[in-house]
Amino acid sequence: MKDITVMAPDNRGYKSQYREFSIYDEFKDLTEEELRFVYFYANETSPYVQKIPKDEKKRCQQVTEVVYGDTLDDMERDRWNKGVFPQHIQAAIERMRHVSVEIRLKAKILVRQVFENLSRLLMLDKAVEDAMDTDEKKKYSDFALKVGKEMPDLVDILEYGFAIKGEKAAVISEAMGSMTDIIHENS
Repeated sequence: MKDITVMAPDNRGYKSQYREFSIYDEFKDLTEEELRFVYFYANETSPYVQKIPKDEKKRCQQVTEVVYGDTLDDMERDRWNKGVFPQHIQAAIERMRHVSVEIRLKAKILVRQVFENLSRLLMLDKAVEDAMDTDEKKKYSDFALKVGKEMPDLVDILEYGFAIKGEKAAVISEAMGSMTDIIHENS
């Protein structure tokens, strides 16, 4: 899953790209640079973690250079290169290490499945609707209203995408939708 990233920065304001940065306490007060450092140093989808998975000192040196250039003073750079970070950076690193591509991709697929299932349930065949008695129609109407209230949240979650990016992520998600369509056509 090398092509798939979670919480990867781009050229836009990184801190505003992902809601996790405003939800999790470990990320809330970090600067843009600190967030970039934490991502590149600790996120499993970071190119630096993938290229240098075992040698944290070497990875730290490279990431520090990329993110901070020569803006850190020598003493602070030495501490960072030895893996001695300020407490708020260390807490963010630990949180970032727990971000799971696999779990987020599965969650995205499951939420899409819930959306598809609810959509299918709401699409009543005219013959089925005509065969319903008054009590069944009331239950269906209550169900439809409840789903209607929840649908904007589901759409928001689907559009947000669990902070997953990458061509493979889109292909996997699309494939799951296609498989769902095939299963329902044949049932």
